[in-house]
Amino acid sequence: NYIHWRVISQLLPYTNDKANYIYLKYMKYKFGLTKRLPR
Repeated sequence: NYIHWRVISQLLPYTNDKANYIYLKYMKYKFGLTKRLPR
């Protein structure tokens, strides 16, 4: 499960806007980010 999460979490920034929004919410919760990282 850990390895799967690591792979998926690395790919999420490159998916569609809905998935990107979910990823941003997670990163904001975990690390306090307020905007998307540059690709």
